[in-house]
Amino acid sequence: MDIKFQPFSYKTLTFLEWMNEMNKHPLFEGKPEWIKILLAARADILASYIDARANNNMFHSMYTKQAVYDFARYLDYIPSTGQCATGMVKVTLKSDAPLPLVVPKNELVFQTSVAVGGAPVVFSAENDFTFNNLVEYVPVKEGQVYSDILPSTFTGEEFEEVVVPRKGLIRGTVSLFINSEIWSEVEYLFNSKPADKHFRIIYYYDGTVKIRGGNGTFGSKFPFGFNGVLTARFGGGVRGNVSEGKINMYIGSNPYILSVINETKMTGGMGEESIDKIKTLAPLLVCAQDRCVSKNDFVAFTLKHGGVSRAYVEPNFAGILSVRIQVIPNGGGVASYQLRNSLTTYLNDKSVLFGIFIQVDTADYQPIDVNMEVLVEDGFTFAQVLPWVRLGTLLIVSEVVAELKEVLASEGIKNAIEYINNLWGFSFDIGDDLVCQKIFSMLSLAKVFEWGENIFTNIFFSMMDLIDGVKSIVLLNPVNIQYVEAGKIPCAGVLTFNEADKPERMCATGINISLFVQGSILFDNSVDSGIYMVTLCDGVI
Repeated sequence: MDIKFQPFSYKTLTFLEWMNEMNKHPLFEGKPEWIKILLAARADILASYIDARANNNMFHSMYTKQAVYDFARYLDYIPSTGQCATGMVKVTLKSDAPLPLVVPKNELVFQTSVAVGGAPVVFSAENDFTFNNLVEYVPVKEGQVYSDILPSTFTGEEFEEVVVPRKGLIRGTVSLFINSEIWSEVEYLFNSKPADKHFRIIYYYDGTVKIRGGNGTFGSKFPFGFNGVLTARFGGGVRGNVSEGKINMYIGSNPYILSVINETKMTGGMGEESIDKIKTLAPLLVCAQDRCVSKNDFVAFTLKHGGVSRAYVEPNFAGILSVRIQVIPNGGGVASYQLRNSLTTYLNDKSVLFGIFIQVDTADYQPIDVNMEVLVEDGFTFAQVLPWVRLGTLLIVSEVVAELKEVLASEGIKNAIEYINNLWGFSFDIGDDLVCQKIFSMLSLAKVFEWGENIFTNIFFSMMDLIDGVKSIVLLNPVNIQYVEAGKIPCAGVLTFNEADKPERMCATGINISLFVQGSILFDNSVDSGIYMVTLCDGVI
């Protein structure tokens, strides 16, 4: 039989489809099965490589960090490697301190007493601070300022790049000294004049950070034969979003400082941008042409500024030419004064509308109170399942769910768990693969709610179904649906968890509750697992 006119169908890519093609083709009549299996497996692998290579050439479907970074560079978009957490530290001076007392910023250095991510977290002031009272609140930022000599001399080339020797550099904090002259960091060089001593920061996918000079037209070239001294703040990441009371050690040298404490949690710390965030923001900022005009522009630039997990824009909130931006800082809660002030300045600089009033506020939160009864399976204790139940509930009602998903996407499940432990005081073991798998499943199920979006209670039951040891739950509050006001975002309110003595929880007559049943335990063992709405009559179901 002539077989040259019977080609394979290369539209079929899977192993089974290749096997089917070969079973139908006369070339393979009577051939051993192992040959067809070997060829089908090889074809399947090659097809997957072809698909992957094709997808990695299109920005919306790119999946490797290098490809995304390289394409972003063509769009002149610079991914962020991190942002430092900010907040206030309460500093108490000794009673004999002379007032007013000016303390240099290099003496205002504090740290946590416990390790976060393997080491204590250091915070320091950005400016000198004058104490007019024995107790003052000092604005601080995570990380420290260091000075490094650049490892190589400048060659005087156009757009010359030199590697920064220290990791963790934070954009917007960099100064460069070359031959006793100060060079300033800029976002882009195309606005720089030929004599301007400007440079920009370039980040690469492998973590390398470089400084780039001008070409003599857009900013000055770096001068030939000199080394530069770079001064910058180094740090950043979600580990800086420590809860209240964690910063309690003074590690500076001023003899008059008695004690320190952060009464509110630090917010705004973030790690490097995830691939998904870059793919979202880069096209938006290209369309914006470096200027804020539309609602989407304000959202994009707010997120690009750093320190912000999510943003909600209200145009014309106080009349024409006014805009209000609600922000959820990284770490959740209240956005620090430093973050709000910095963001306001940044957005005003990007706005093209003369006389526009920009107001940056912490998000309008609507606390969600949860009251849950938990029936524990035999072989488990309430104490064993309680941390998991609490975590599952927080992953539903907390304002940081989007941020946790971002950490998971960019830094992996172990870093996400480390952040969860730091944020909410858990002690989940990141070295336990089973723990990692369970929390990954819970994070994957967690939903990111929008401003004004109602919460249906079925998500509580779905989340609890992932937890070993939970036989059933009775959700006393919220019941059926939690309505969220327009312009507000849900956050965790009062969370109450109690152990149920029996499935038929006794309570007042006529109350509707949502009941999750796992296994045939109700109605004379005649009901399968599921979610049921029931009404209590005379205190029983």
